[in-house]
Amino acid sequence: MIPRSRVSSLACSVALLVLLAGCSSTSKAETSVDYPEVVASNFGDMRNVSVCGSIWFGTAPSEEDLELAKRRGVVRVINLSTSVDVSKCDVATVCGHLGLEYLMVPMGPADLGSDRCVDLVLDWLRGSDGRPTLMYDASGGRCASFLAIYRSAVLSVPLETALVEARRAGMKPGGPEEFVRAQVSRLMNSGSPAIGGAEVGTGLLN
Repeated sequence: MIPRSRVSSLACSVALLVLLAGCSSTSKAETSVDYPEVVASNFGDMRNVSVCGSIWFGTAPSEEDLELAKRRGVVRVINLSTSVDVSKCDVATVCGHLGLEYLMVPMGPADLGSDRCVDLVLDWLRGSDGRPTLMYDASGGRCASFLAIYRSAVLSVPLETALVEARRAGMKPGGPEEFVRAQVSRLMNSGSPAIGGAEVGTGLLN
């Protein structure tokens, strides 16, 4: 027969294990990731392609890539190229033929880091409502930077996580990372991300 004191000790041990298991389960639930990650992918002949949820991004698409976009259900194409970037495809015209919405930020080299451009792009991304979107620029790196701002300021992804994934997706270190940090800080401090941006730029996204 097991002594009463030992039974009591065993019962306490079991109760403690159950309590610890419950705490561990709660901790895991609280720290679970509920936002889409940025992962490397492919999109026809486009290079440096990544996808995050329903947003694809990379280098400038060809006409064939845009036809593939149509087949994949993409409804919106966002051009983040600057006025000095060269593309072999007239993306705007092809999008018109395919019935794809085409949006372009009128960015010259001096506009790369403007608050106004950031706010405009974030408005577009928030307005997509989960609809498949294709975003591009000359290298794909600028898209990674803007997406990092969107994910951190709008989707509440931890800033460091957004930056790590943006670097993996082609964002260069240095200036672009400082640009992302500055814009996320501006948007979070304003209390109204992607609304009412100023005209003055940070000049960091080169």
